[in-house]
Amino acid sequence: MHNGAPLREGFVEAFGVDPQLRRRRIGTALQQHAARQCRNAGCYQMRSRSPLTSVENYALKIAAGYLLHPSRENDSYYFLRRL
Repeated sequence: MHNGAPLREGFVEAFGVDPQLRRRRIGTALQQHAARQCRNAGCYQMRSRSPLTSVENYALKIAAGYLLHPSRENDSYYFLRRL
């Protein structure tokens, strides 16, 4: 709760970019769009999860301002981004 209102969190379930189209900032644009949508919805942060093997996604999320939060649930990382 913040000032009597419940906190809202956005969650990026999944997204992907065709391997032939990578390195063109498409993933970055998708992350920026998701952040705008979450801000417009009144979210205070975003959360996402990626498998340990997804090195490209890991780097993209760190560059987008997410912080790494290890998951105890499975072979993945949680990423949190304050908006």
